[in-house]
Amino acid sequence: MPQCGRMVHPASEPEAVASGSARVGRIPYNEIAMAKRELVQRFEVVFEPDEGGFHVYVPALKGCHSWGATRDEARNQIKEAIELWLETAREQGIPIPDRETVEVSSA
Repeated sequence: MPQCGRMVHPASEPEAVASGSARVGRIPYNEIAMAKRELVQRFEVVFEPDEGGFHVYVPALKGCHSWGATRDEARNQIKEAIELWLETAREQGIPIPDRETVEVSSA
């Protein structure tokens, strides 16, 4: 795999190799990496035992709730709910709330 900042020969790109024809010129690796970059965010989720499963919600994202029969199912469901919440927020111009973790000690 090329290192950051290196040039990639077009013939090494999967679509060029598959078609059997290389593109003319070179594409900077940084441009390829930028096109594939995804923003990864972390959100705290809260699991609450519920009748026959788990209710799970995201305190930072108002109205982002889900449910699953098992903890794993609830985790997968809330991931999808978060993705949909963020997509809708982007489309409607809703800002994502600031969040931070605060540590406290208990005696």
